[in-house]
Amino acid sequence: MNKDAAFHKKLDQQGPYAREPTGILTKDSTIKLRHLITEKAYLEFRERRDELLNERISLMKANRQQDYMKSVGKSLTEYRDVMQKATTSAINFLDITENDYVNSFKQLLSSPENQKIMMKMEEEIRDKYEPQTPLNKSQTEYKKIYCEKL
Repeated sequence: MNKDAAFHKKLDQQGPYAREPTGILTKDSTIKLRHLITEKAYLEFRERRDELLNERISLMKANRQQDYMKSVGKSLTEYRDVMQKATTSAINFLDITENDYVNSFKQLLSSPENQKIMMKMEEEIRDKYEPQTPLNKSQTEYKKIYCEKL
């Protein structure tokens, strides 16, 4: 089974995705769908993320700040592309228009409470798939160790 087929099967199993009369997804459906999209993108990008992180560490150690900043930009661009591909795959499979999905997501993020929910969801995805090491126990601890290692 190819990656998209497995993803589509998971989307189907996690459905249905309720919509408002306007066509936008309900809050719960938007969160559920975004969780699946984020999980797929995270898993697909994880290996590449590690390669790019090692590249950035080397550039930082060599004091090549401009190249480091370009590498950060490259990471962001590549992850955005993976997220876009996962989103497009999901909404096409579920027959949701791009406009309805974008408006659903914008509406969800208009609330600070929902923003916290989404941030927690992303952290839970990382925690689920990353080995438990001192580096990923908490963001604060990670930053401290990272700075000490450099």
